[in-house]
Amino acid sequence: MRIPMKNQIILYGALFAVLAVLALALAIASSSKNQEGDLPRGKFVISREGNNAVFDVEIAEHAFSLMRGLSGRERIGENKGMLFLFGMQGRHGIWMKEMKFPLDIIWIRNDRIVGVTENAVPEPGKSLLELTVYYPPEAVDKVLEVNAGVAHARGVRAGDAALLERAR
Repeated sequence: MRIPMKNQIILYGALFAVLAVLALALAIASSSKNQEGDLPRGKFVISREGNNAVFDVEIAEHAFSLMRGLSGRERIGENKGMLFLFGMQGRHGIWMKEMKFPLDIIWIRNDRIVGVTENAVPEPGKSLLELTVYYPPEAVDKVLEVNAGVAHARGVRAGDAALLERAR
Protein backbone atom coordinates (compact mmCIF):
# COMPACT_ATOMS: atom_id res chain seq x y z
CA MET A 1 0.00 0.00 0.00
CA ARG A 2 1.33 3.40 -0.96
CA ILE A 3 0.89 6.38 1.38
CA PRO A 4 0.09 9.63 -0.43
CA MET A 5 2.93 12.23 -0.44
CA LYS A 6 0.85 14.72 1.60
CA ASN A 7 0.34 12.12 4.35
CA GLN A 8 4.03 11.18 4.28
CA ILE A 9 4.97 14.81 4.92
CA ILE A 10 2.53 15.01 7.83
CA LEU A 11 3.81 11.71 9.25
CA TYR A 12 7.48 12.73 9.02
CA GLY A 13 6.68 16.16 10.43
CA ALA A 14 4.91 14.61 13.43
CA LEU A 15 7.80 12.19 13.97
CA PHE A 16 10.29 15.04 13.84
CA ALA A 17 8.21 17.08 16.34
CA VAL A 18 8.07 14.14 18.78
CA LEU A 19 11.84 13.61 18.53
CA ALA A 20 12.48 17.34 19.03
CA VAL A 21 10.28 17.41 22.16
CA LEU A 22 12.07 14.33 23.56
CA ALA A 23 15.49 15.88 22.88
CA LEU A 24 14.41 19.14 24.56
CA ALA A 25 13.04 17.28 27.59
CA LEU A 26 16.30 15.34 27.91
CA ALA A 27 18.36 18.54 27.69
CA ILE A 28 16.21 20.27 30.34
CA ALA A 29 16.40 17.27 32.67
CA SER A 30 20.14 17.03 32.17
CA SER A 31 20.74 20.74 32.80
CA SER A 32 18.58 20.72 35.92
CA LYS A 33 20.85 18.02 37.37
CA ASN A 34 23.90 20.28 37.27
CA GLN A 35 25.29 19.02 40.53
CA GLU A 36 28.84 19.18 41.81
CA GLY A 37 30.88 16.11 41.08
CA ASP A 38 29.99 15.22 37.50
CA LEU A 39 33.03 16.98 35.97
CA PRO A 40 36.80 16.42 36.21
CA ARG A 41 38.44 18.15 39.17
CA GLY A 42 41.70 19.82 40.03
CA LYS A 43 43.45 22.51 42.03
CA PHE A 44 43.88 25.92 40.46
CA VAL A 45 46.68 28.03 41.92
CA ILE A 46 46.93 31.79 41.41
CA SER A 47 50.24 33.18 42.62
CA ARG A 48 52.15 36.44 42.87
CA GLU A 49 55.32 37.12 44.86
CA GLY A 50 54.97 34.04 47.05
CA ASN A 51 51.28 34.57 47.84
CA ASN A 52 49.03 31.77 46.61
CA ALA A 53 45.27 31.55 46.25
CA VAL A 54 44.28 27.90 45.80
CA PHE A 55 40.86 26.83 44.53
CA ASP A 56 39.29 23.38 44.23
CA VAL A 57 37.82 23.51 40.73
CA GLU A 58 35.53 21.54 38.50
CA ILE A 59 36.83 21.60 34.94
CA ALA A 60 34.49 22.39 32.04
CA GLU A 61 36.16 21.54 28.76
CA HIS A 62 33.49 20.05 26.50
CA ALA A 63 30.74 21.90 24.63
CA PHE A 64 27.85 21.08 26.98
CA SER A 65 29.75 21.75 30.23
CA LEU A 66 31.22 24.97 28.79
CA MET A 67 27.72 26.21 27.93
CA ARG A 68 26.11 25.00 31.17
CA GLY A 69 28.76 26.23 33.60
CA LEU A 70 27.38 26.78 37.09
CA SER A 71 23.79 27.34 35.90
CA GLY A 72 21.18 25.95 38.25
CA ARG A 73 23.49 25.56 41.24
CA GLU A 74 22.32 26.96 44.57
CA ARG A 75 25.89 27.91 45.54
CA ILE A 76 29.52 26.85 45.43
CA GLY A 77 31.70 26.43 48.46
CA GLU A 78 34.37 28.75 49.74
CA ASN A 79 37.64 28.39 47.81
CA LYS A 80 35.84 26.50 45.06
CA GLY A 81 35.20 27.41 41.46
CA MET A 82 34.69 26.29 37.91
CA LEU A 83 37.50 26.46 35.38
CA PHE A 84 36.55 26.74 31.71
CA LEU A 85 39.16 25.40 29.28
CA PHE A 86 38.33 26.64 25.78
CA GLY A 87 41.10 24.87 23.85
CA MET A 88 41.87 27.99 21.84
CA GLN A 89 42.25 31.68 22.51
CA GLY A 90 39.33 33.94 21.79
CA ARG A 91 37.08 36.61 23.24
CA HIS A 92 34.86 34.00 24.88
CA GLY A 93 31.74 35.54 26.43
CA ILE A 94 30.28 34.50 29.78
CA TRP A 95 26.60 34.91 30.66
CA MET A 96 24.67 34.40 33.88
CA LYS A 97 21.98 32.12 32.41
CA GLU A 98 19.99 30.43 35.21
CA MET A 99 22.54 31.56 37.82
CA LYS A 100 21.39 31.86 41.44
CA PHE A 101 24.37 33.71 42.95
CA PRO A 102 26.86 36.40 41.82
CA LEU A 103 30.35 35.54 40.54
CA ASP A 104 33.79 36.98 39.94
CA ILE A 105 35.04 36.08 36.46
CA ILE A 106 38.82 35.70 36.17
CA TRP A 107 40.11 35.89 32.58
CA ILE A 108 43.28 33.86 31.82
CA ARG A 109 45.59 33.65 28.83
CA ASN A 110 48.66 31.41 28.67
CA ASP A 111 48.60 30.78 32.44
CA ARG A 112 48.49 34.53 33.29
CA ILE A 113 45.51 36.51 34.49
CA VAL A 114 44.65 39.26 32.03
CA GLY A 115 41.61 40.69 33.82
CA VAL A 116 38.93 40.26 36.47
CA THR A 117 35.23 41.06 36.21
CA GLU A 118 33.93 41.42 39.76
CA ASN A 119 30.38 40.77 40.93
CA ALA A 120 28.63 39.54 37.79
CA VAL A 121 25.04 39.25 39.03
CA PRO A 122 22.23 36.86 38.09
CA GLU A 123 19.51 38.30 35.88
CA PRO A 124 16.39 36.26 36.69
CA GLY A 125 13.47 36.71 34.34
CA LYS A 126 15.55 37.96 31.42
CA SER A 127 15.36 36.13 28.11
CA LEU A 128 18.52 34.72 26.52
CA LEU A 129 18.67 37.72 24.22
CA GLU A 130 18.45 40.16 27.15
CA LEU A 131 21.18 38.61 29.31
CA THR A 132 24.40 40.56 29.81
CA VAL A 133 27.37 38.86 28.21
CA TYR A 134 30.71 39.56 29.89
CA TYR A 135 33.82 39.63 27.67
CA PRO A 136 37.53 39.54 28.53
CA PRO A 137 39.80 42.55 27.94
CA GLU A 138 41.72 40.46 25.39
CA ALA A 139 41.66 36.94 23.94
CA VAL A 140 41.76 34.20 26.61
CA ASP A 141 41.96 30.41 26.68
CA LYS A 142 40.66 29.90 30.23
CA VAL A 143 38.14 31.43 32.61
CA LEU A 144 37.82 30.82 36.35
CA GLU A 145 34.48 31.54 38.02
CA VAL A 146 34.45 31.97 41.81
CA ASN A 147 32.03 33.45 44.33
CA ALA A 148 31.63 37.22 44.08
CA GLY A 149 34.09 39.10 46.28
CA VAL A 150 36.70 36.33 46.30
CA ALA A 151 38.97 37.91 43.67
CA HIS A 152 39.22 41.15 45.65
CA ALA A 153 39.55 39.38 49.01
CA ARG A 154 42.36 37.14 47.73
CA GLY A 155 44.14 39.98 45.90
CA VAL A 156 43.74 38.41 42.44
CA ARG A 157 44.78 40.80 39.66
CA ALA A 158 46.08 40.99 36.11
CA GLY A 159 49.63 39.66 35.76
CA ASP A 160 49.27 36.91 38.38
CA ALA A 161 50.38 33.41 37.37
CA ALA A 162 47.54 30.89 37.14
CA LEU A 163 48.19 27.14 36.93
CA LEU A 164 45.99 24.05 36.92
CA GLU A 165 46.96 20.88 38.78
CA ARG A 166 44.57 18.16 37.58
CA ALA A 167 43.35 15.56 40.08
CA ARG A 168 44.63 12.06 39.41
